[in-house]
Amino acid sequence: GRQWQHSLDLLEMMCRDDLMPNIISCSAAISACEKCGRWQHALGLLDVMCTDELLPDVICYGATMSACEKGCQWQCAISLLERMRHNCLLPNVITYNAAISSCEKGGQWQHSLVLLELMRHDDLLPSAISYNAT
Repeated sequence: GRQWQHSLDLLEMMCRDDLMPNIISCSAAISACEKCGRWQHALGLLDVMCTDELLPDVICYGATMSACEKGCQWQCAISLLERMRHNCLLPNVITYNAAISSCEKGGQWQHSLVLLELMRHDDLLPSAISYNAT
């Protein structure tokens, strides 16, 4: 249950040793936070990546959105989806599903339906997960 803390500690040690964390090490730490439901830490790492001029990819955003889903933070998940677009990253089925599931867990079925429609608008084929969460 403390894997997320270990990942953050490793990132901190890298910085102390003058090693710049890269997208892979940051993505791994975000995923560890996601698995333990530490959405605030995942979001913080994503923000740090942006300030350190590491450009988060779709995988980083997807893991952060999944952490938000586990933390019942549907507004945050939708905001991340918008932020991806702002940063010229196209959401994929996984990121849409994370946002849709977040809305479902937050009782926001109307938002889930809007996201499902946006998904189709982006020429993405919704999966069974997409439909089950709406």
